[in-house]
Amino acid sequence: GLADEESEEENRTTLADLPALDEEGKVSFNVDLTDLPSTTQLLSANITVRMREAGGRAVERSLTLPVKAQASMIGIKPQFSGDLAQNSVGRFHIVGVSADGTKQAMSGLNWKLIKVERNYQWYRQG
Repeated sequence: GLADEESEEENRTTLADLPALDEEGKVSFNVDLTDLPSTTQLLSANITVRMREAGGRAVERSLTLPVKAQASMIGIKPQFSGDLAQNSVGRFHIVGVSADGTKQAMSGLNWKLIKVERNYQWYRQG
């Protein structure tokens, strides 16, 4: 994702009306992910199921799964750390990736180098 992109956005969805366990004590169900955040980062889903055993003891199990991308993506990784010195050369690894995560050739892509300047004005009240 972008170097300064916030990644703390969290969506919670309650899994309601889950099916009952079968005779072997197992069940499977689908989890529909809606309202995904707009981000350049890869997403993962943390799925937690809480149940009570027949004796009343609470049981919790969690599973983290990657969220499949909805479209092809472009990965950009700098070959340097921190800031570049003036008039130096910045090198990057670029990779095209299909929605299923495999490398993919991409043609006709346009790119633009943009300089981002941040000027903060600090002031104190009181």
